[in-house]
Amino acid sequence: MIQETYSIIVCDDDYSIRENLIDYLEEHNYQVHAAENGTVALEKLKQYPSHSILLLDLLMPHCTGLEVLDILKKEKKDIPTIVISGVGDLSMAIQALKSGANDYLIKPILDMEIVHLSIQRLIREEEIKKENENYKRNLEKLVIDRTKELDEANITLRGILGRVEEERSRVKEDIALNIENDLKPTLTQLHAQSRIEANDYQLLLHKLEHLSSDFYKKMVNLKYNLTPTEIEICNLVKQGHSSKKIADLLYVSESTISTHKKNIRKKLKLTNTSANLQNHLMQIEETKT
Repeated sequence: MIQETYSIIVCDDDYSIRENLIDYLEEHNYQVHAAENGTVALEKLKQYPSHSILLLDLLMPHCTGLEVLDILKKEKKDIPTIVISGVGDLSMAIQALKSGANDYLIKPILDMEIVHLSIQRLIREEEIKKENENYKRNLEKLVIDRTKELDEANITLRGILGRVEEERSRVKEDIALNIENDLKPTLTQLHAQSRIEANDYQLLLHKLEHLSSDFYKKMVNLKYNLTPTEIEICNLVKQGHSSKKIADLLYVSESTISTHKKNIRKKLKLTNTSANLQNHLMQIEETKT
């Protein structure tokens, strides 16, 4: 039974009342300890610091019940306490409740069952309090554990992302080398042998340079919401090509390029018509992302 784990300290200077309470509580399987005044009660609480319930008379010599409550309050000891007072001591009982007592009984106690019920209520309250404290501790531990797991997962993820970025850089370098060492020389050779038209040669050359450029990635990362075609046109404008040259390279009309440029300026927030688009794009290329 759970009540067997609790120590009931009966503190009353009246021997007969104290012994009657002790006999009754022992019959109900409580562990009971006697204290004839407040000083002794405080000593008993030091001997049994946990799972203790205090039955406390208010009017006693040496150390009154109110003084005991004040000492417990100063020492921040949360001891479930039932005060026992005479009919004429109701104001003191109310004061005791304000000082931290949990319940009060009026002497003479005609039915001991009320003592048992009061103690049982305090035990239930203490058990609920302990369950809540355990739940809180377990929840805090769970949060700490989950936070640690997330931190470890983030470290692992950062490591994976770092390796992915390294691999992507390596692949990009390999592509750039293949373009420079294989594709461009082959394209130049085909053009020299007149096996490819000049416009097609220029377009393919531009496409290859675009593939090996960091400019496309930078424009995407800056989140201007530019389309791939608009970014390609930005790259050509940045290189100093005219609208006619860009139109010839991309096999579209100059008016189409002009429309693209207007959209590009709008997305780049170049509202000042005198602002030079080429200079602005070159500044973007030099910006660290």
